[in-house]
Amino acid sequence: MTILACYRAAALTRRYFLLDCSVVRRHITYVQLGVLSRVNSMQSLFQTQIQTIGQMLSGSNTFRMPPFQRPYSWDEGRALQLFDDLYAVVERESYYPELKDASGHYFLGPIVVAQARASDPHEVVDGQQRLVTLTAMLAVLRDALPAGRSQSDLQSHFERPEHALLGHSHSPRIVLHTPYRTEFEQFTLRLGSTRHLPPDAKTDGMDRLLNVIRRLSKEAAEHPIATVEKLIAVILRQTFVVVMTATTLDDAYLLFRSVNTPGQPLSSLDLVKVELMGKLNPSDEQTHALSLAWMRAQEELGDDRLEEYVNTILRLVMPNYDGRDLKVGLKEVLADSRRLVAFRSRLEGFIQNYSAFDSATLDFGPSSASINRIVACFQGLPFDDWRPTALLWLSSGPTSSIYANSPSAKKSEDFFRALNALCLGFVILGVPKSKRVKRFQRINEHIAQNRDVFALNSELFLTSAERDQINKLLQGPIGEKAEKVSYLKALLLRMNAEMSSDIPPFFPPNITLEHVLPQNPARNSKWVKDFPNIKRRRELCYMLGNLTILTHPANSTIGNADFTSKKRSIFGTDGNQSFALNSSLMTNSEWNETAILSRQRDLLHLADRVLRI
Repeated sequence: MTILACYRAAALTRRYFLLDCSVVRRHITYVQLGVLSRVNSMQSLFQTQIQTIGQMLSGSNTFRMPPFQRPYSWDEGRALQLFDDLYAVVERESYYPELKDASGHYFLGPIVVAQARASDPHEVVDGQQRLVTLTAMLAVLRDALPAGRSQSDLQSHFERPEHALLGHSHSPRIVLHTPYRTEFEQFTLRLGSTRHLPPDAKTDGMDRLLNVIRRLSKEAAEHPIATVEKLIAVILRQTFVVVMTATTLDDAYLLFRSVNTPGQPLSSLDLVKVELMGKLNPSDEQTHALSLAWMRAQEELGDDRLEEYVNTILRLVMPNYDGRDLKVGLKEVLADSRRLVAFRSRLEGFIQNYSAFDSATLDFGPSSASINRIVACFQGLPFDDWRPTALLWLSSGPTSSIYANSPSAKKSEDFFRALNALCLGFVILGVPKSKRVKRFQRINEHIAQNRDVFALNSELFLTSAERDQINKLLQGPIGEKAEKVSYLKALLLRMNAEMSSDIPPFFPPNITLEHVLPQNPARNSKWVKDFPNIKRRRELCYMLGNLTILTHPANSTIGNADFTSKKRSIFGTDGNQSFALNSSLMTNSEWNETAILSRQRDLLHLADRVLRI
């Protein structure tokens, strides 16, 4: 069996495997002679060394995670499986009788790193999850030992001591990149740190690590000190890795792909991360901000959505890119320095603006408040394929304005108003996703080519035919099943936001439609007396001017009550008073045809302002 086959078997069983040390050496030969033959022209750039964990985490060695590394992702179950596998070496005859003739060594797989000079930290391309988990496990076992020499000896595997003669400064052995470094060291670095954990962490990745440490602490507490000491010895002296070292991050990534290591491989998206951030200075503030924004976007969006954005950028910088294979597209970009600069610039803009756009905290100086009010209104849309277009505008810098050399806050406000109106128009018209996406792509091309997106015939605006169709839908009765008309809630919430300039835009997820003039009033009610013509009453009932929204649905009794009772009961109570649409109803003393038609005109005027129809 080749080492690649072993790796694949390990990945399929979701556990690593026990091997006799001679078997490990034999498989390493396959790595050196077989796998690296694929890249034999670069063979001199790679070094392969078998080491125990104790050897790895000693001497001058430190291991640093580059900014492109993803957050810690192992859960309690996976970490516990590793613990159980290592414990099986201690008690292998009772756990794995079929391995009783093995020499009791454990093979953890390859670690792929980059190191330009011997004095530099090892930059970890593959192995972060295992190294972090092992460090956490050793920290738990260290803190389970009584105070004494064993504890202090073990501590040297967590911290590299200062060595003035060799030029080594004091450093943690495993260094995570910001924003995870501080918490990781807080949880693991010092004696007793695993016994004094906070209730939660600042990031999802470190929250997962907290759960792993707690679970491992519980597991370690069930074993006597002698067993804990044996387990530490197994990890430090009998657990082997293959350290594969390249001189650059690019070569290390090539090595990683050539070896095809077990576990979850770097995705196409990770390839982009390597190219974008791998060559940047990890201590640089801009690199830190970009890395933090990327991770936040990746955690909140997921890889699939973020990959959509990356594909959008590739289409912009490479017109012939068909969007089907991210790796192929990136390969073409890497071959053209001009396109690579454009790609990086666009992507950095996307990532840095993602969180600010989502939280409506864009910085446009004195104009920030008015722009962010419009940006917040995108929350009310039932789809989000507009995002790449919005982020592209923000990432385009001065070219986002039709004025040649300076970004314009006014133009940005106009752009987001127009884009929001277009999206709301799509909602009202029921435009399918495929047509929306094509429309957004055409707008993207205008932005990328620095063409005037505000021209009268621009794709950014609803066409005259679309405006006519929307007017026709809103002018008369909407239909006897208004609560089932999908666009009404989105439209009313957006108009409500336009009316309430003194409070932040409000888009609660669950609202109900309410007919002020009820749909089915009682025969002896005041409604029937005020609206004796049944046909006209039904027309007025289903007009936009008679509709409003509530956070709490009215029951049938209150819904059919007279106007004065409804005002007192549902239009001005609890959370419903937060709707400006309802506060305008409170100014009416009665609800008749004149009041409905007056409100109809007001709402149509408001819709015209919002939709630009």
